[in-house]
Amino acid sequence: MATPDTHIHPLKATMPSTKAAMPAAGLRAHYLNYLEELNSHADRTGWRPNLATFMADKVIYNEKVMTRHEIETLVADAVHKLPGLGFDAVTMVIDEESSQVACRLEFISTPNVDFMGVPAGQRFKFYEYVFYDFMDGLVVKVHRVFSAFELLV
Repeated sequence: MATPDTHIHPLKATMPSTKAAMPAAGLRAHYLNYLEELNSHADRTGWRPNLATFMADKVIYNEKVMTRHEIETLVADAVHKLPGLGFDAVTMVIDEESSQVACRLEFISTPNVDFMGVPAGQRFKFYEYVFYDFMDGLVVKVHRVFSAFELLV
């Protein structure tokens, strides 16, 4: 059994070994720029986010190692299934010292296909509670959970 001193992080070999400063504007501004990139789809067909300035090449995503490309695909697929989807920060907590962000995002959309039990054409709302660890200005770990869906009239 591994002790805390011998436990090896799955991405340790691929993660930068030093903690560099965030962009001059700080972690809050950097995270808001990330959300702006996610919201840049504005109903563009074939849109795909460019997360290279925000995410490491490999990220621990809900305890699974994923590539940035896989995460970009995941986001693009959701945006195409949920027209008008906006990544709207309702609550945000930033810890500059530990390079961590916690955010409650609100999503309201009308899916164009059946989506996780919500029928196509049914407007609904849900929240995502997401926690990020940054290193050298890039997301290296994401943990997210979703609220129940609220059907809207």
